[in-house]
Amino acid sequence: MATADVIVIGGGLHGCSTALHLALLGIKTIIIEKDHVGRHASGVNAGGVRRLGRALPEIPLAEAALTGWQNINDLVDDDCGFVSPGQIKVAETEAELEALTARRETLLGLGFAHEEIIDRNQLRHLLPAIADHCIGGMVVRGDGHANPFRTVQAFKRKAVALGVRIFETTPVGGIQRRGSTWRVGAFEAPVIVNCTGAWGGQVAAMRPAVAMVHWQGRFWPKPSGKITASSMSWNHWILRHTPTRPRNAPILPLARVTLGERRPVSSP
Repeated sequence: MATADVIVIGGGLHGCSTALHLALLGIKTIIIEKDHVGRHASGVNAGGVRRLGRALPEIPLAEAALTGWQNINDLVDDDCGFVSPGQIKVAETEAELEALTARRETLLGLGFAHEEIIDRNQLRHLLPAIADHCIGGMVVRGDGHANPFRTVQAFKRKAVALGVRIFETTPVGGIQRRGSTWRVGAFEAPVIVNCTGAWGGQVAAMRPAVAMVHWQGRFWPKPSGKITASSMSWNHWILRHTPTRPRNAPILPLARVTLGERRPVSSP
């Protein structure tokens, strides 16, 4: 039986970051991962680091996170491919531009001025390949992106260097309470942290007495239509999406474009 102060279930970025920060406090931590660290969403996402378009309650956290990204090398000894050229949300219609303008006014009233409205000419200066019918948008300077797989591996390496033990290809079959400790398979600790992302509900349900927080998300359909010319030479800005037809197109060194779609979730 392997023991620790904390068991972290899930070896994505949240799990590795949680374990790393616990280790920095001298807390002995184990990570249990059903596949391999960074195998799922943490390692293959669009890599966006943004304040643009965040839900209002998220903005203070996004501001704090950006400061962390600007100093990421100090934490994990790797810059994680982080760059901050800015992000843009494009408006294709007057109604979309009005919605963006209204959002900016709301944010200004709350003390946040990071989202700026740009007109057609400013948009074309930043995105020369944008389609002719796009009339403006919203820009956040200083937002950017990182390499997701590189990031999660950097957090893994740093966590291991600090003494975190990681057990990969170790799915969770059940969670049991034994006195003052939790038992998860062959592992035991007084505290467990559920960092399993899309599988979080399934893992939490293994212990019905544990409080669960439910949230509702929205999966966007595959993009359709054209908002850029064929060139895609966007000066390394990230094009986010319009209010009505969301898209996410990061500029990565290998010229890959990542577009989200819904996928079924396998077992934890």
